[in-house]
Amino acid sequence: MSCNWLLCNVPKHVTQVEIIFPMVGNSCIPPDRAFGNIEEVVRKTSTMTHPDGYIIIIKEHATVLQMREDYKLIVPKELQLGVSLKLDKIKSISSLLASHYGSDWKQDESLCYFTTLFQNNNNNKHHSEAAADKEDADPIEDKV
Repeated sequence: MSCNWLLCNVPKHVTQVEIIFPMVGNSCIPPDRAFGNIEEVVRKTSTMTHPDGYIIIIKEHATVLQMREDYKLIVPKELQLGVSLKLDKIKSISSLLASHYGSDWKQDESLCYFTTLFQNNNNNKHHSEAAADKEDADPIEDKV
């Protein structure tokens, strides 16, 4: 397309055209710079014990909008929050935290995210089991 323009429609005052192709993988657009700066700070951080640590770092370089704080959500009839973790996953994470922070890691305030996650997982399992029992007890005609 540019060759056709150069042959047919170029103004007489244009004597030279320089076409620059960016190097693959290198970009200077603002989002790439922001991600690069965030990545650099995250790499220098030795441990991140809570997801809010990432939010703090990202807020230094970009605008962060959080659900329920910055905009409203359409609330469905019933929504199960969180992800149910399998028992093996919970044991694996617990042993990893115990080996990294010691056996009393649950008392460490900076690791409250994990204790809350494990408690919520137990609550979600009990809630989903109760809902499943209720569905099993209801006759099919009531569901239609």
